[in-house]
Amino acid sequence: MTTFLLLHGGEHGGWCWCHVRPLLEAVGHKTVAPDLPMSDPAQGAREWARYAAACVGSGADSVVAVAHSRGGMALPLIPDFLPVQRLVALAALLPQPGMSFSAYRATEDGLDAVLARPSRPNPEEDVRGEGTTWKTFRTNYAHDCAEADARWAWEQLRPSPPTAYVETSTITSWPTVPTTSIIMRDDRIVNPNWSRRVACRIGADIIELPGGHSPFLANPELLARTLSSLVI
Repeated sequence: MTTFLLLHGGEHGGWCWCHVRPLLEAVGHKTVAPDLPMSDPAQGAREWARYAAACVGSGADSVVAVAHSRGGMALPLIPDFLPVQRLVALAALLPQPGMSFSAYRATEDGLDAVLARPSRPNPEEDVRGEGTTWKTFRTNYAHDCAEADARWAWEQLRPSPPTAYVETSTITSWPTVPTTSIIMRDDRIVNPNWSRRVACRIGADIIELPGGHSPFLANPELLARTLSSLVI
């Protein structure tokens, strides 16, 4: 039995995997989807990884770690705390060895990593998380999701300070663990072209799927089938 360790992105929680988990469990897998301590500015990517690994515990025979969006900052640190069969970057931002992601974003290679630019909401606009308006979320994060699902997700957003972006990454190289990059072709947040470059650089297998930044809401069936196909 494979255990899928599912890491959410910024402003999200383990709730975002609620449609995917029963589909994986229906074909015999186990799933763990912790609420990472992203709301605590003192907790960075290493603390996220340590916490996620502790949620799995020591009894799992085969673990596949999947990280979405900002959760990718913790992905290469998971093997430091937990033996894993495979790492999966799902529309994920990934740390760069020896530098902060914010510094990397200022380089030529990192300039196009993130497509959407945050807009300052009007004072009368309702916001969630770190100031995300419904319009921004619907347009950039959930443009291909059913409106009810998108609205529900937006209502769940929580603050996520940028700790993992501004801290210097502690990785020196990508871990020697088989890695797959699932790239969403219509992603409006993480640039698919950037994801392709990084996947090639770290030696990851590439799977490209149709859809935007939130496939766990827009097409959980396709995502669950794709994840299941990665299990040896």
